Amino acid sequence: MIKFTRESKRIVYLAVSIVSLLFMLFFAWTLVQYFFALTSSASSQEAPNAVQGQTVAEASGTQTDSQTAQTQGSSGSDTQSNSDASKTQDSSNQNTSEPESSNSDNSTNDAVVPHKDKSTLSVNVTVDGSAAKGLSFSVNLQVQEGASVYDALLASGAGVNARSTSFGMYVAAINGLAERDHGPQSGWVYSVNGVQPNYTSDAYILHDGDSVVWTYVNAVN
Repeated sequence: MIKFTRESKRIVYLAVSIVSLLFMLFFAWTLVQYFFALTSSASSQEAPNAVQGQTVAEASGTQTDSQTAQTQGSSGSDTQSNSDASKTQDSSNQNTSEPESSNSDNSTNDAVVPHKDKSTLSVNVTVDGSAAKGLSFSVNLQVQEGASVYDALLASGAGVNARSTSFGMYVAAINGLAERDHGPQSGWVYSVNGVQPNYTSDAYILHDGDSVVWTYVNAVN
């Protein structure tokens, strides 16, 4: 029977301890490799799923963008169509309004009828100085409404010498032919439409178509 010395026992115990430690390390290493293998397998499975999910999301986003673009295109087309229709309607309304405006203008033009200005009168003025062999003439005039016989005489262009009296304007000379040049009773008298009024010429208001005659007489009756 083999007898172990104390030194031999220590060596054997040390060897057994080393072997046990190596076995434990191997077992731990094996467990670590096993867990690493499981983790790698799980990661490999999750990666394709993530890629597939991303691909599906991208495809969905692309489809959504396509639908959005299609919707915007349809909306833009509808807006443009509505705008074109509105422009066409406005143009039609404008074309319709122009003839109406033209008709309105024609109606306005038809309603304008030329008329005589009521503020003027047509009269005739005659100056007869034949009794004294003086100048005689006759002229048709347009005078303002409310004009007097005296106003018409001035408008005829004749040279008039007159003075104001308590009765009104007294015509003393026409074209240089004056009262009393041919006798103490000579002078100028006037008539309207063949009638001699009994008041001064500035007080007689003319009417349209009146005929005024200034006559020089040698003796005033």
